[in-house]
Amino acid sequence: GIEGKLSQIQSFILMKKAVFEAEKFAHSTDKTTVISGWLPAERKDEMVREIKKKFPAYVEIRNPDELDVHPEEIPVKMKNGGFWGIFQPLVISFGIPRYGTIDPTFFIALTFLAMFGIMFADSGHGLILALTGFLLSRHKNWKISGLGLLIGYCGLSSIFFGALFGSFFGVEFRPLWFKPLNNITGIVNLSIVFGVGVITLGIVINVVNAFKDRNYIKAFFDKAGIFSALVYWSGIGFVIKASIPRMGFPYFYLVLALVGLLLLFLKPVVEFVFEKKKTGIANSFMENLIELFEVIMGYLANTVSFIRVAAFSLAHAGLFIAIFELARIAGNFAGGSLSVIILGNIFVIALEGLVVTIQSLRLNYYEFFSKFFVEGRKMYKPLKVAG
Repeated sequence: GIEGKLSQIQSFILMKKAVFEAEKFAHSTDKTTVISGWLPAERKDEMVREIKKKFPAYVEIRNPDELDVHPEEIPVKMKNGGFWGIFQPLVISFGIPRYGTIDPTFFIALTFLAMFGIMFADSGHGLILALTGFLLSRHKNWKISGLGLLIGYCGLSSIFFGALFGSFFGVEFRPLWFKPLNNITGIVNLSIVFGVGVITLGIVINVVNAFKDRNYIKAFFDKAGIFSALVYWSGIGFVIKASIPRMGFPYFYLVLALVGLLLLFLKPVVEFVFEKKKTGIANSFMENLIELFEVIMGYLANTVSFIRVAAFSLAHAGLFIAIFELARIAGNFAGGSLSVIILGNIFVIALEGLVVTIQSLRLNYYEFFSKFFVEGRKMYKPLKVAG
């Protein structure tokens, strides 16, 4: 029939397209064809076996380390399936992690869900999101299905934190932990501690990436390196100790922070000794002095930025104070009170759900990824002869 013929035509076109693509990586003489390309390491034995089974071919496999190729030019194959694969598009929308660096998909799955749940802590709204999301996940289109699963898991996070903070469609009940409006200091402290943890994780990933690249100067002297972490954590210790009057002046943490700053200041000397940079030492010291101020102000701004997690959590509760007050006023009209509550909940789910999603992504991208993310240039796309 017509469908069969169209299917044959499609297969023929895809095959021809694949052949044209393959020709970009092939060079031929009258009797010999040389083909080169990239292959995942775990597939090399299978590929060699299949090629030799069908052709009298010589196959040479070389690791990227043996080639004179910049890591950015090596295609990246991200191996996230199942639950973790749902969050891979969040990483790709920021960039492709360079070959040889840590794939942050696992981490963004945890941090994104935690931020979303804390800022949108309402078990009732979470239930609506979860039901909507998991219904969308049954869609045949894989993009819509993936988006549905993401919404569904965000809903589950909202249900969990809604139970911790005691909110169900804006109606407060006895929380498993505490009510943000009744403990503003608690929710602010939670946000800051969470932020410190995320920033520290970003530093750890950056240091690991630097050691994997054997870039030891970066591991120790980078803005997200070991010495910067020493300054950051010393500063945190200083602030905590200084806020407790009975503890006395925190000289230890002040000295530790100054030692970290001094070590960072010596970066040009280390580059001069180990990288043989013999020009522009004076300029390097001036640039490094400016970078020290950037490190201090940058980490302060990064940490303070996480207060928005507390702000949106409080805003959620504040919105419902206004909605229930409007409902009380509208109670003089038939059905007015119920209508205001229903419309108010729809408004909050739509608006706050969108804003919280944006803020969760923003905090991950600018406060977390900015510490370690090194971008690659292209994803690994295998050549397919048939669709």
